[in-house]
Amino acid sequence: MNKSNTIQAAWFTKIITCEIGSLLAGYGPHDVSTSKLDELEANGLCLDDGERKVLIVSLDLLGINEDALKPMRARLAKILGVPDAAVMFSCTHTHGGPCTRWTIKRDAQSIRKMPADPKYLAFLSDALAEAVMELRDRGDWR
Repeated sequence: MNKSNTIQAAWFTKIITCEIGSLLAGYGPHDVSTSKLDELEANGLCLDDGERKVLIVSLDLLGINEDALKPMRARLAKILGVPDAAVMFSCTHTHGGPCTRWTIKRDAQSIRKMPADPKYLAFLSDALAEAVMELRDRGDWR
């Protein structure tokens, strides 16, 4: 137990907006972004009581599949030196973001399973890793 009863906190905000022309999640089978009204963000909060550290990340995305999330979780945990279970994610359920999970798309002609956008998922993983490394290396909270 932390004898000082002190918890240190650090946070980050990272822009994770997809490229214009990206297939959007949560709409019809062919809806793509045509412009940008607001940026999509990833917001992270890291709490450290001197013995344990946790990271909570909120993503402006509709959702994200476990097969995409697991390697991101492991990557961020490794950067912070914590177990994978100490990195938690949530999504804001925005329909204005890119496809980051398998979805079923139905239209008059067909029903098909649409994959998550692998290019965007790679970008997202890199953006989160960069934000967490910057958070880890900041000297104002350890």
